[in-house]
Amino acid sequence: MSKTVSAKMRKLEKCCTRTEDNVHELDGEYLRDLRRLLDHHGYRCSLYGHFGQGCIHARIDFEEVLLWPDTFNNHFHPETAEAAVEVLETAGYSVTIPSIPLCCGRGLYNQGMRLTARRMWRRILTHLRPALSAGTPIIVLEPSCAAVFRDELGPLFPQDADARRLKEQTFQLAEFLNRRAPQFYPGLLRAPALLHGHCHQKALTGMDEEIPLLSRIGSEES
Repeated sequence: MSKTVSAKMRKLEKCCTRTEDNVHELDGEYLRDLRRLLDHHGYRCSLYGHFGQGCIHARIDFEEVLLWPDTFNNHFHPETAEAAVEVLETAGYSVTIPSIPLCCGRGLYNQGMRLTARRMWRRILTHLRPALSAGTPIIVLEPSCAAVFRDELGPLFPQDADARRLKEQTFQLAEFLNRRAPQFYPGLLRAPALLHGHCHQKALTGMDEEIPLLSRIGSEES
């Protein structure tokens, strides 16, 4: 749950001190405020309570996303992937990763080893099938991996429904936050940021997703 929602829920709890005389009135008001707050932030939940004791419970079902652990971030800069998990969880998502080591096969494909890359891609599609069938967004930090899933993989599996789902459900981080969590606000950065455009990112989506996200947190990109 985001820090903003947590803080507002604590404020609601403090405002709803109950007595025997006003418990039912305050519980109703509390539930309406809590429901509006959760709906505003897009949380799917159910509310129930023991009103005589002034006790209200909420079960919140967070949408699940799968973070793709690319080779570079997984082995050289894991702090980048850890930061991505923190951002996604703060935005209100439950983050999972594949349970087995997987690679997008970019290096093999680039060197012309298409049959080996194809076997690797089949392994990816098989392992990700439950997530793809469930409509789980696949968040990819490395643009070259995202380009594989969106562009190169599909033509080698033209009749494969999972290949089509992977293409449609693959997002880069800024792209996902802008499109699926436009209300997400992590706070002001209050610092300039140097934005370097990855070659595959420029070819795939351009830089139009990063610039508004940086502006939203108060950074001046260059």
